[in-house]
Order: sequence, then C-alpha cells, then structure tokens
Amino acid sequence: MNFLIIGSNFIVDKFLEAAVQAQGFCLHTTYSRSREQALRNQQKWGALSATDELLAAAKDPAIDCAYIASPNLCHFSQAKLLLEHGKHVLCEKPICLSAAELSALLAIARAKGVVLLEAMRPLFLPHLPQIRAQLAALGRIRYAEFCYCQYSSRYDRFQQGIVENAFKRELGNGALRDIGVYCLSVMEYLFGSPLSMHYAQRELPQSIDVTGLVTARYAEFDAVCRFSKVHDSHRGAIIEGEQGTLELLGFPICKGFALRLRHQQEWQHAFAMYDNDMRYEIEAFLQMCCGEADAESYQQHSLACMGMLDTLKSL
Repeated sequence: MNFLIIGSNFIVDKFLEAAVQAQGFCLHTTYSRSREQALRNQQKWGALSATDELLAAAKDPAIDCAYIASPNLCHFSQAKLLLEHGKHVLCEKPICLSAAELSALLAIARAKGVVLLEAMRPLFLPHLPQIRAQLAALGRIRYAEFCYCQYSSRYDRFQQGIVENAFKRELGNGALRDIGVYCLSVMEYLFGSPLSMHYAQRELPQSIDVTGLVTARYAEFDAVCRFSKVHDSHRGAIIEGEQGTLELLGFPICKGFALRLRHQQEWQHAFAMYDNDMRYEIEAFLQMCCGEADAESYQQHSLACMGMLDTLKSL
C-alpha cells in the first residue's frame, strides 16, 4: 500500500520507524502546507515524492492510503477530502472534534468502500482482550482509575513566552483531547460508556486545558480518569473489585498486569511486545484495507468515545 504522510512532528518519526517493519507498507508522498517542509520531509524519510497540494495528492491514483498526524483542527477536512477521493485513512487521535464530524466521515468511507480508522494505540495491543478477561476474577467491580499525567516538553517553552501548536486552543488541542482520550478509550473498551460523567479542568491563561479530572458513574461503581500535560504521575491504571485488584503495568501502553486476589499470592504477567507498539495499529490498518480484517468494532468504539468528549466539552 502506497502511503501519503500528513504531518511533520515526532509522532510521524515514530510511526515510520514502525511502518517500515510492517509488510505491505510503502512511503510514497509527504505533504505539508509548505513546499519546503514537504521536501525536507521527503528527504528525511525517503519518500518517492513530496507535495504542498493536498487535492493533487488526493487525486493521485498511485496513492492508496493516508496517515494524518496534523493538528487536531485539520483532521476532519483533510480526512474528508481523502475519503471522497477513495483513499483509506488512518488518522491520529482524536480523529475528529465531535461525534457528528466522525459520523459524517464514516458515511463517506462506507459510500466509497474505504477504511477510516482512528490511530488509538492502546486498542490495537494484541493482549488487551487478555486484560479484559481478567475482570471476572475481581468479582463485582467497585472502582476503577485511569491516570495519564505526562509533563509536556513544550511547556518549558510556553513558560518562556513561546507558544507552540500543542498549546494553541484554536487548533483543537488540550489535555482532554491530547491525552485524556487515552483514559476514556481504555475505560470505554473495558466497561462501555458510563451512565453519567462529571468533569473538572484547569486552563492556562489564553491557552489550553492542561489538567482534567473525569468522574464516570456506572451502574455499580465509579471510574476516575485523571490526566495532565504539566506534571508527571506514576499511578497508571487500577481496577478494584470485591475479590481483588487488577493493576495495568504501564499506561496507556500496557506491558503487563498484576492480579491481586483476596487470600492469594499476587500474580504478575508481562507481555511480549514489538519494540515500537505503533506497529500493531499499522498492521491492523493494512489488514483492514486489504479486506482481511473488519474496522467496524473500532469505528463504533471511536464514535462512543467521541460522544463522551462531546458530553465533557458541554459540562
């Protein structure tokens, strides 16, 4: 599959490091609004061509797929253009800014017979179903917590008065959309959508939300999602039931788990993983594009999570 790459940031570097190991991947074209940047990316990554005209790339019959890693605000319009021209699209999270936008894109993808997929890395880890299978051992779930607090390397520059894209509200950025989505995504995968939610956030002046706390109410338990771009935390994720606890070792990219049941010895299990976990989502996407796997369950999950984002943004 010949890929168009949209974006110039570190996540593209990591994506391409993984993609070259995936069977069926070929880097064809780099796109940037700046011709000079597109050419720099072409040289850096070894693409066959470069362009600053997205419409021309969308019309290019040599291009099969696109990976979008542009600012959040651009995702919808760029994905829409590519889908309308029959390209498969793998788009970084959050795939859109609202459930309505995502529903519109999925309708186009279905009409054109192409795949639209959100690059939500934790969902594609092959051992994630094993983690969900452990929940039964906990008995009745009483509490769950998902914590992802990661000090942003761009925060130092913000404090010096240099505002980079990651701290620009007008680009659709912020702690909720950038990293809080990981907490919401894993929570929805394990438990489904909550009955109700409460949300509290802190914002920087004239900038984005940088911390957030979501309390989600389920029928028999509450779950908490906590996230930040301005401090670190090592709490990760833990699920507590009447018969024991399940701790995810590493979050949001879980590399194992610790199961602690009442009156039993703790059991830890580590997963064998690719060095670059983005390879899982790339391989899954390529299989979907070739008709060897179905995207429906992932798309419905993305819709559910986008619905939660809509709710939180309205609170």
